[in-house]
Amino acid sequence: MANLTVEELLAGLQEAQQAKSAVKLSERNVVELVSRLKELGLVQDLLHTVNGKEFITRERVKAEVANAVQRAGGRISMVDLPPLIGVDLVHCEAAAAVIAEEGTGGALLAQGEIITSDYFDNLALETNEELQEAGAVPLPDLARRTQLSSELLLSNLSSRMGTMLHGRLEGGLLYTQAYVSRVKALLRGALRGFSSPVLVPDLVAKLSKEDPSGAFDLDAKLVTSVVEELLSEGAIQGTLKGGGNNWTPDVYKEAQERSVRSFYEQNGYLDFDHAAKLGLSGPAGRSELSALLPAGMQLSSAIVDPAIVDQLEAAAEEALSSGSWVDLWPLMPSVLPVEDAAALVDRCPSVKGLESGKQPGRVLASTCVASGAFLKSLAERYSVEARAAASEAAAERRKANSAQSRPSAADAPPRKGSKASAPSAAGVAGDPADDEDGDWSIGGKKGKKGGKGGKKGADGKKGKKGGKGGGKKGAGKSASAKGGKAPAERAAPAAETDTTRLRAPTASKVSLRLQEWLPELGEPAGDAEVFADVVAAEVLPHAVSEFEAALSAAFTAGAEERRRRCGSLAKLLEASAAHLALFAKGASLITESVGEEDELASAVQRQTVRTAGAESVDLLLRLEELQCEDVDLPEDPQPVLGLTVAERKAIIDLLPKDIADPARAAVESLNGSSISDLKAQLEDAASAAGVRLKPFDKKAEKAAVADFRRKLLEQLAHEADPASALAIAAPLLFAKATGKL
Repeated sequence: MANLTVEELLAGLQEAQQAKSAVKLSERNVVELVSRLKELGLVQDLLHTVNGKEFITRERVKAEVANAVQRAGGRISMVDLPPLIGVDLVHCEAAAAVIAEEGTGGALLAQGEIITSDYFDNLALETNEELQEAGAVPLPDLARRTQLSSELLLSNLSSRMGTMLHGRLEGGLLYTQAYVSRVKALLRGALRGFSSPVLVPDLVAKLSKEDPSGAFDLDAKLVTSVVEELLSEGAIQGTLKGGGNNWTPDVYKEAQERSVRSFYEQNGYLDFDHAAKLGLSGPAGRSELSALLPAGMQLSSAIVDPAIVDQLEAAAEEALSSGSWVDLWPLMPSVLPVEDAAALVDRCPSVKGLESGKQPGRVLASTCVASGAFLKSLAERYSVEARAAASEAAAERRKANSAQSRPSAADAPPRKGSKASAPSAAGVAGDPADDEDGDWSIGGKKGKKGGKGGKKGADGKKGKKGGKGGGKKGAGKSASAKGGKAPAERAAPAAETDTTRLRAPTASKVSLRLQEWLPELGEPAGDAEVFADVVAAEVLPHAVSEFEAALSAAFTAGAEERRRRCGSLAKLLEASAAHLALFAKGASLITESVGEEDELASAVQRQTVRTAGAESVDLLLRLEELQCEDVDLPEDPQPVLGLTVAERKAIIDLLPKDIADPARAAVESLNGSSISDLKAQLEDAASAAGVRLKPFDKKAEKAAVADFRRKLLEQLAHEADPASALAIAAPLLFAKATGKL
């Protein structure tokens, strides 16, 4: 068999094929046999058809899919392949994916279809024929007819532009070159004819109405592209802005720039309202103005020449050097608002010096420059009036307080002399009804220092008036905490407040006074209707400070004088109390010699109470009156003794309750004839008022006798009347007889 030729072998094969087999296999056996071969791995990539009667390889499926696409014209849907090939859809999709991956015939999968390059070639040829007939083909219409996406069409038709498809693609439309050239020519002619800005859409709409062929019913992107081509070619001169919608010819731009520069050079400024009339408005217009006028200063309403700042600087410097003021707003363009005017003023070098403190002065009413010398002169001039007003306010306050602290003329009987005569008991103590009607609760003042302890009263026992310890302030609380104030004290602070408020400097007072001195300040300046009001605001703090300082000085001087007089009265009170103690001791000697029941003893006791005792009580009341700050100082520094009943009651009405009660008791003791009672009440009243009376010991008695003897001898030496000389000599003789001299 090895010697057989090829022809013999072929003949044997043909014979074997034509020979009928004696044994036939059923379809079931064949299927089982093929399945067994696949399990053994002897047969690979073998698929069966949908009806299960045939087996087919994957390569065969791939070839069948390619043939089906070619027969369909290069485009076929996946769902149409299973009936044509006889296999499941999944095998068709796998074969189509392999074809697209290999790029056989430029095939691709899109939208559930397999499309080859042949289809797009034919589509490009058909579209070109339609384009040449219609002149324009909308890409959306083509996508709708072919049921393909615009992106897919655009990518495939763009690659065939100029070869199979002769035209131009702009903004989703296909145009012929002749159509684009016609549009280009019409736009070139129209844009060349304009000498002012025009909106390209409006121009296209106007041309569309004038052209019945509808050549200008096109997309704006084509128009923009054509205009940009004309600009790049130099066929038209201008600028395309606003996304290709606004056309501005160069001739208009040049005329606009000439107008801007001319107005700026003639006036030294260019306001934005006028610039808007020239076609430059909004942020873009302001940017163009800044480019046209780089040296100008841009404000919120205009661009200003720096030369105006030089003029303002000269005027401001002159005002500062001459010690005056100037309003710079009239030197600026009238169209500038106050904000821009103030901004220009701030750019002046001299004003910057004011802000840094290098030069005294202020910028007032936004545009007014006032020198420091000018403001200082006005402040000093008004300070004189402020100090005078403070003096008047202090005087009126003292007058009001004095009027409220003194009794009326009808209540005060005339004095009978410096020494009190022997009034009746009722006259000294006052009417009980008056005591009930008067408001004895006086508050609002600080208590004085308390004594070290209670003093003995008329019954010989210790009283309850003394303070808890020496030197402690606040012997009594204010009457407001104990039940209110008396009418006199309630009225005094009100009078003080009203007087001070009426006399104190205010902005209106200062403004009116400035207008009297300088009438030009009463006119508008800067952003102020009355410039004097602004200047007054600068002068007022200094005036108020001077007023308060002068008022404080007046009250301080009064307080010093009050303390000095209180010290003098305290010394007089100590001397008077010592004399009272001395007379009390003398009276006790007379009582011991003649007996208590003797009329002479009673007369001496009564006379001592109403002379030396009344003098001590009056001195204490005067001292307590001076300690009350609401009471004006009398012009005469020497205290007037021999107070009347009304004067004593008026003084007690001014005192706080814890001081007034002991003082009232001391006054009432003048109605009696007991020196011991008077001394006890006097000590209690002095302790409540914070006045410490020295104890009358032997040393004090010796000093009092020597002082009394010296005074009597001086009086006796100058006395020429025998009767008066006898009255002076009697005490000396008595003291000599008792061994006190």
